[in-house]
Amino acid sequence: MNVDTNKYYNYRQKMMGKRVDKDGYYGCQCWDGYMDYCQYNGFKGANCTTSGYVKDIWLNRKTNGMLNNCVEITKLVPGAIVVFKEVPNVTPYSHIAIFDSDVNGSYGRFFGTNQGGKNGAYNITVFPYSAMYETAFLPKALILQNVEEEKQDILNYIPSDFQREIGVFYPNCTIRIRRAPSLKGKDTGLYYTNGMHVQYDGFVKREGYCWISWIGSDNSRRWMACGELNSKGYNTIPYGVFK
Repeated sequence: MNVDTNKYYNYRQKMMGKRVDKDGYYGCQCWDGYMDYCQYNGFKGANCTTSGYVKDIWLNRKTNGMLNNCVEITKLVPGAIVVFKEVPNVTPYSHIAIFDSDVNGSYGRFFGTNQGGKNGAYNITVFPYSAMYETAFLPKALILQNVEEEKQDILNYIPSDFQREIGVFYPNCTIRIRRAPSLKGKDTGLYYTNGMHVQYDGFVKREGYCWISWIGSDNSRRWMACGELNSKGYNTIPYGVFK
């Protein structure tokens, strides 16, 4: 996936040290900076409709419109929107900010409001990745369209047609593991076969196959065809057993 990181860097340069108050309540909160960044990328961000805290943006992502304007990713890139859990002494009320850069593999730099800047102004603060929710939001406006996703041989993020499902698959034949949900996907050289099993976190339906996916030991997303689809899109010829 090709990402226009310069678009984020231009926003950072423009907004560093500035305050925003989009809703007129409680001054410059982290939600205000997030909303301004969403508008910069051409869409209106989601509100905190359940608890009143920004954790709702991630927890309600399937119904609040975020996935209409962003794709979920597991590998952070500059410009991605990150929601943090309620973590004592780190982000006790949850938090939202924009990923800027890595520090050491365990901590990252995040650009946001209400995270130590003067009067809540935009600054860069270091947070542990362990405080994040499992996925981040990459605005579609940052994705360069010069390469079609279906023609990529590596797909290391969660695409818009991804259906989340936690399960275990037990193959009854030998199946290659690829880096993208396509017969053209890069071959990892690995495989699963009868007597083995894998836990997956979701699937897509492409090229007449159902492709399950999970994060491998090298932190890259892996894909494996688990069955053939009929004309109605059902996996009627599975290559094993799901539990």
